[in-house]
Amino acid sequence: MTDNTAWTDSVAAEAGQLTNEQITSWRQRGFTLVHDLLPETLLQAAARDAQEHFPAAGSEAALSLTNFGSDQKFVFPADSSACNTITLHPRLLKAVADLLSVEVGLLRLTQSDLWPKYGRAPSDRDYDNHDQRIHCDYPNHSLTHPPQWHEPDAVEIIIYLSDFDECAGSTAVVPRQGSDDPAYPWPIVQTPGVNGLPYINNKANAEAFLEVNRPEDAQFRQEHLYAREETARYKFGSVLFYRHDTWHRGTPVNPGALRFVHNLTFK
Repeated sequence: MTDNTAWTDSVAAEAGQLTNEQITSWRQRGFTLVHDLLPETLLQAAARDAQEHFPAAGSEAALSLTNFGSDQKFVFPADSSACNTITLHPRLLKAVADLLSVEVGLLRLTQSDLWPKYGRAPSDRDYDNHDQRIHCDYPNHSLTHPPQWHEPDAVEIIIYLSDFDECAGSTAVVPRQGSDDPAYPWPIVQTPGVNGLPYINNKANAEAFLEVNRPEDAQFRQEHLYAREETARYKFGSVLFYRHDTWHRGTPVNPGALRFVHNLTFK
């Protein structure tokens, strides 16, 4: 795993206008991390709403929250006006439209939810998200496989409402390196949850299962995915734009810490 310091230089030009470099990175490499895209006061309001709703880090109640989601509390349209405003913020919509090369009016929201991830000891449960297996998100979002790479039809978004230096828990991604990159064959089926493989979110369990049942997939993942994954030192308010066909995973949050993110998808 490496720290891609180039990510930290990505700053939105103005009012949701992504730079050509950021757009090219998303289209060719599969992701771009953008800072200072959304208003600080709006993001702080969303974070306060989350802090008021979810259990504090280290509390007994937090022990049961080990998976994605907010139990509909922050699903759009949410009780939090800050989250609703973020979801349809003109700067965010403009950025997404530019990535897909379409007009804003053609965008369709398919996901918007804010959720916590607590720093804790790992478990041996298959669904545990403490240290995720590397994957692509399309099976969670669509009944069909994504189109060919040069025809993307969806933008996935993670808005970080915490700071890396306080809680860690970066999203690790595998940058695509050209059309013949061995990490990005088509179709994408070398992951638990598709192609007849059971859904296993826990990295250790997923890779152990593949080692026994699909050794060729296990070797592919170790050689081309985990060995090349990169993480970023996000800051409060950073926005990660990625794709349904981008290899990525969630990494552990520091013990005793609490990380909030707002996940969205537009097609």
